[in-house]
Amino acid sequence: MKKKSTKLIIALAAVAVLVGGYFAATHFLNDDTSEEETAAESETVKVETISVDDMASMNYMYGEENIKLVKKDGTWLLASDKKFPVDQTKAETMADAAAGLTAKRLVSESSSVFAEYGLDRPSSSYVFTDVNGNTVTYLFGDENTFSHAFYMNVAGTENVYLIEQSFIDTFTVGKDDLADVPEIPMVSSGDITSAAVDADGKKISLKYYASGKKDCYTSEYTWFSGDEALDNEAVMSYLSTVADFSSDGCADYSLAKDENEKYGFDKPSAVISLTYNESEDKPTGEKDEDGNDVTETVTANKKLKLTLGDENGQGDRYMKTDASNAVYLVKNDYLESLTSFDEKTLAPLDLCLIGKDSVESMIITADGKRHEIKVVRTTDEKGSETVSYTMDGKSLAEPRYDNFFNTVHDIKAEKAADKSRVLTADGNYITIVYKRNTGDKFSEMTLSIAEYDDSYYIAELNEGTKLNSGNKLLVNILDVDKIIEAFKALG
Repeated sequence: MKKKSTKLIIALAAVAVLVGGYFAATHFLNDDTSEEETAAESETVKVETISVDDMASMNYMYGEENIKLVKKDGTWLLASDKKFPVDQTKAETMADAAAGLTAKRLVSESSSVFAEYGLDRPSSSYVFTDVNGNTVTYLFGDENTFSHAFYMNVAGTENVYLIEQSFIDTFTVGKDDLADVPEIPMVSSGDITSAAVDADGKKISLKYYASGKKDCYTSEYTWFSGDEALDNEAVMSYLSTVADFSSDGCADYSLAKDENEKYGFDKPSAVISLTYNESEDKPTGEKDEDGNDVTETVTANKKLKLTLGDENGQGDRYMKTDASNAVYLVKNDYLESLTSFDEKTLAPLDLCLIGKDSVESMIITADGKRHEIKVVRTTDEKGSETVSYTMDGKSLAEPRYDNFFNTVHDIKAEKAADKSRVLTADGNYITIVYKRNTGDKFSEMTLSIAEYDDSYYIAELNEGTKLNSGNKLLVNILDVDKIIEAFKALG
């Protein structure tokens, strides 16, 4: 009998636990309805709202900012600054969200439960006023983490609603976010065709020539500063820095003409003028075979001027463009990066970029030997050209010629040498005289390479001719060894 009583007690205890669990779960689910149950109650609950047409103002807090928007003649304005450029699309989105607000469900019709849902001390409020001065205020309490919604009460009523979080997200907009400020044009370094930079007293002017410049010995240089050829890769690296002027915010939305001194624009720390190409696909008015609109790419030449002023004391610098009255913020590092380049750092270090097609002959003196290579070009009846080579009157295999020519062509010096250093003919280690079919002052050019020290040879292309900034270049000994090896392989 005692064993039966014990089993009965255990069974009753288990039932009590199950019943208690049932009521606990029922209470929990009353607050946190599962997604399946919510879907079953797909009918939304109406709450008091003001229509978009009747809405006259919206007022809410964003962090420490008290944001109030008022509508005048169909346009939303910032109440504290009527000249502030309010983004009308964002304001209308908020008005639409308020006018169309519905609840997921009605939780309670008694104010006695306000404390249970955080509505005795609301965490946020949204006040909407109609054209007649009537207001509707939404008070938000705790979050229902299960359904990603918030408990809400309309001020002056006792109802507790469950409102989608998306409503609050719509109003997560501060003053800066509301500003309808023209965006700074996005300029890709590859689209820039000219740039003039004056930064902290350093000036540089760059211009692009797609087919090279006529008064340069090679068409492989496409970027110039005045008459000086520049290294293409170095220029593109610099232009990537120049084009990295993305805004870090907006300091002023409407700069007056007499306010330039306020931001340091009267004595700018940098001025950048860019010319660039901007491509856009435009419809032609025609249709393709599938009925789709046919477009064509139209490229326009655009200009942009950036002016940098003072620091703002918070790691940014004021910047304006010639395209708007806004004062933007740009990281102060941007100014420092602009001054990290100059014409010296952009100067080319190519040993010799003479084009293969322009060469008629080469006289090479190296390692105590001299060879003359001639390029023989013949054209048949159909106009096809055949190229062959001779060295000292004997046939020279094309691969050997190409190996030597390309070895010299592809070598880059490591740095510039002292321009005052004079190379003499008797001191040269290697001399290559190129005779060309260009018919200009570059029809005969001489590359001279002489000993310099234990690490470098010094090289110069056309002594006395202004080429490549007139640089004499220091070439690594190992690279010169490659030229000698290719020279010996000629035969």
